Amino acid sequence: AFATELQRHIGPNTDVPAGDIGFTGREAGIFFGTAKNLRNEWSGLITGKSPDWGGSWVRPEATGYGLVYYVSEMIQYVEGKDEASAYSGKKVAVSGSGQVAQCAALKVRPRQRLIVGTFLKSLVIVIVTLTRTVR
Repeated sequence: AFATELQRHIGPNTDVPAGDIGFTGREAGIFFGTAKNLRNEWSGLITGKSPDWGGSWVRPEATGYGLVYYVSEMIQYVEGKDEASAYSGKKVAVSGSGQVAQCAALKVRPRQRLIVGTFLKSLVIVIVTLTRTVR
C-alpha cells in the first residue's frame, strides 16, 4: 500500500528514494517491483535495489567511498596537493560503526596507512593501526 501511494510522488525529476536503516535491498526490491508494475517503467524509481533489478554492485559502499573522494578533493583544493599525496602524512579518524564508517575506513586505508579509530564489523571490534589489524 505504501509503495502504491508513494510511487506517484517519485521519479527521476522529483525524488529518488534510497534505502536506510531497516530498508535493505530486499525491501527496495519489493517497493521497486510494486512501483514498476503500476507504472510499467522503471527509470529513476529507487536506489539500493539488487543488481538483478538494475541496482549498483557497489551501492553499499558508495557513500563511504564517496566521502573519501570528497575529503581528498578538499585537501587538494586547500593544500594544493595532487591526488596521490592528498592523504600523505595525515592521520584519519573514523567515527561510527555503520556502513559508511566501515567503507570509508576500508577505502582510505590503502591511501593512508595510519587510521586512528575503531569500527564494528560482524560483532568484532576492529582497531586499525599503522602496520596491522588487531582483533
